[in-house]
Amino acid sequence: MTLDPITSQDQLTRVLNLNAGAVVAFAFDGSCFASNSAWNVLLGPEASTTSLQTFLAEIGEELPSGSSTLAKLCRHTYRNRSIEGWLTNRSGGRRWIRWTITVDEEFRLIFIVGADETNTKLAQIREESERSYFESLYANAAVGVSHMDLKGHFLRANDGFCRLVGYAADELRNLTYIDITHPDDLAADSARVHLLISGELDRISIENRYIRQDGEPVPVHVNFTLIRDEQFAPKMILCTLGEINSKSPRSDSLKKTEEYYRTWIDPNDRTYWTASPSGSILDLSDNGGLATGVGRIGLVREGWRDLVHPEDQERVSHEWSAAVSAGLQYLCEYRVRVLTGMYHWVRSQAVPSRDTSGEVMCWYGCTDDIQIQKITEDQLLKIVEERSRDLQRANEALMEARDAALEASISKSQFLANISHEIRTPMNGVIGIASILREQPLDVKSKGLVELICQSGESLIKIIDDILDFSKIEAGRVTLEPVPTDVVSLVSDVIALFQGHGRLKNLVLSAESRLCHVQTVMVDSFRLRQVLTNLVGNSIKFTPEGGVTAIVAGEISGSVLHLDLRILDTGVGIPPDRLPFVFDSFTQADQSIHREYGGTGLGLAISKNLVELMGGTLTVESDLGKGTTMRIQMPLELAEPNRCLN
Repeated sequence: MTLDPITSQDQLTRVLNLNAGAVVAFAFDGSCFASNSAWNVLLGPEASTTSLQTFLAEIGEELPSGSSTLAKLCRHTYRNRSIEGWLTNRSGGRRWIRWTITVDEEFRLIFIVGADETNTKLAQIREESERSYFESLYANAAVGVSHMDLKGHFLRANDGFCRLVGYAADELRNLTYIDITHPDDLAADSARVHLLISGELDRISIENRYIRQDGEPVPVHVNFTLIRDEQFAPKMILCTLGEINSKSPRSDSLKKTEEYYRTWIDPNDRTYWTASPSGSILDLSDNGGLATGVGRIGLVREGWRDLVHPEDQERVSHEWSAAVSAGLQYLCEYRVRVLTGMYHWVRSQAVPSRDTSGEVMCWYGCTDDIQIQKITEDQLLKIVEERSRDLQRANEALMEARDAALEASISKSQFLANISHEIRTPMNGVIGIASILREQPLDVKSKGLVELICQSGESLIKIIDDILDFSKIEAGRVTLEPVPTDVVSLVSDVIALFQGHGRLKNLVLSAESRLCHVQTVMVDSFRLRQVLTNLVGNSIKFTPEGGVTAIVAGEISGSVLHLDLRILDTGVGIPPDRLPFVFDSFTQADQSIHREYGGTGLGLAISKNLVELMGGTLTVESDLGKGTTMRIQMPLELAEPNRCLN
């Protein structure tokens, strides 16, 4: 297939511009056929004149010239792989691009799609560089550094740690920190280590003695820092270790350890601090996320209170004093002034460290900058409020639409009722005249035509009555008029009414009462008769052989008869997949029923609505090919004193 050289280029260019990446189509001879704007931006103003050979050379790929050779080599060389690498465009910019090459035999074009992955590549390079730097820093640090699992087993250790304790790294992996800690120091430190492992503390500092491999004790200053996983659960422990000079507890080695900890190991979103038993701040880390512009010296003791927002000072002081007085865990959110002069939300928490007698020795605390979290929460709250307003507006619109639909439905029902009345009046006249003609001496053909008019008129009257009843029900204009009614006699009368129809089809119609006495109840007999007439008529219509039986049963509770009335037939039955829809308006089991038996599909819908208006339920059970049972259950007030029932 050949492409029109002008129209197809324009069309293809418009299509290629729909792609956000750089896309170009080369002809099999290597010339540029079409390219999108992203391609031209990436390769410069002369990109549209670049040949395939020139482009491949720029990205470090070389192919010999020749139309068939180009297509063949591209098809086989780049079928299952892509090309990625740095691209220096004509303006001097460098981008890391992943190229995918596809050969389209039908259009005789070679498509090349470039995805700019520069940011991902730079992030990968930074990550590898940082990892390399970290490993170098870890291995060559002047202080001892190690990682432990949550049970205290050493996972790895640098040379400084190994030199200090006298064990090789492989030997340490078979030990725990307990194995190298002086027995006399374990009891004092175990409580704080337990708080660290459980996640209640993120960092503890301990001065104790480690036992070297040669058995000599060495005084050390240890910082344990908890490392958490992505779900913020405790994952492992980072340990930094510095030897304490026996002549000076605050030797240069210890100072280097603390400086190293503060400048490298401390996470940059948290400030650690310690406080005296009375609550005065003793020390805090330098590089926490709170860039206040105030040095450590200015924040110790009570200096930190000057940074607290004036509206929060009283609350913060009260909660901190209450925690110190009770010796309970402290947790408080408030605002502090940062270097820019603005206020950031922070969360401070602290736990007391106690000696063996239970007295508070000091407080270990940390403060997190949660400004971003607060901003996010505020934005989320605004979004929720806006969504709530949108939902309220949608609900109001839905209610208006519902009211409009309801009003339209009522108007429709009223219109149908009026039309039904208007049609019924002349139709009664037609039926009346046809009935008079039927009594006149007529020849056989005329008599048959008149009989057909009468039957058709009666069928039409039945349809009009159904539409009228359905319209009244939808419009809410049906009112019930309960009167004392012998329900068994009413059922028997309906069955007797259809005996003629039953004989024409050789069906046996019967009524059966399982009540021990004929019960007189308060019910709208006209509407109940209408329902039974619909149900029995339906059963006869769909029963080719056998019969139809009406069974009246029920139970009395106080002054109420819980009527259970069933119409059983041996007819064709209803398919299981159509059972849920038999009571829907204008619905029949399938189209073949309408063609064979006729009807509007309103009878059962009207019956169900009338039964529900009388406080009852109408349900159906059916076995395809064996018959159907329609069941009416409703509570009816007795019009006579209670009588027994079987």
